[in-house]
Amino acid sequence: MANVARLQEADIEKIYLCPLFKGIDTSTLAAIIKKPYTKVTECEDDTVVYKTGQKLSQMVLVLTGELGLINTNFRHESSIVEVFDSGELFGSEYVLASDNHLNYDVCALEDSKILTIDYSKLVADKDFAKIIGVISNNLLQFHVAHTRALQAHIYHLAQPTTREKLLAYLTDESNKAGSNSFHIKFDRQELADYLAVERSAMCAELSRMQKAGLLTYRKNDFTLKKK
Repeated sequence: MANVARLQEADIEKIYLCPLFKGIDTSTLAAIIKKPYTKVTECEDDTVVYKTGQKLSQMVLVLTGELGLINTNFRHESSIVEVFDSGELFGSEYVLASDNHLNYDVCALEDSKILTIDYSKLVADKDFAKIIGVISNNLLQFHVAHTRALQAHIYHLAQPTTREKLLAYLTDESNKAGSNSFHIKFDRQELADYLAVERSAMCAELSRMQKAGLLTYRKNDFTLKKK
């Protein structure tokens, strides 16, 4: 059984808002949380939560903190592939696949708390037979949205220069926010890892872009300037 005592009110709110449970009533969701295949885990900063090659049969909801997919090459150099913030869901591409071996390490980027649900056990649970269709559709819709995000990442990486990578990423974030002024979730090192560029060179390029009147920024808050 999940240790419900370890769930704070804010944690429970994130569970209710999780896209996997859209359309599920609170009493049913409370029953799911109490099942033995649903667990709450606290992870210290820099902990490897799942290792490359490990099978993943759980959907993972970040309740607090931040998880990252970490790629480590043969020279033991690591870079962040993707970041999952508080309230975000991870794992659809693995629980839906016949081969559910992880391609990357999953690490806590800061002290974090996660909720994990064994998806195969959830859909096989006769107590929830009436809602499995809803949950399965929710998972599919979430996976489609996540696939689109990965396509956007590929587009950002495909840009030939650091400036063009930054503009592609920041333009997409502006469009998602519906405003020229917006907040990004990455710090500078995470953004450099996401765009596969060197941090100091990226920061220098941001400074040049600001001087050129393309944008202004302060920490994670950006404003794109129209010509």
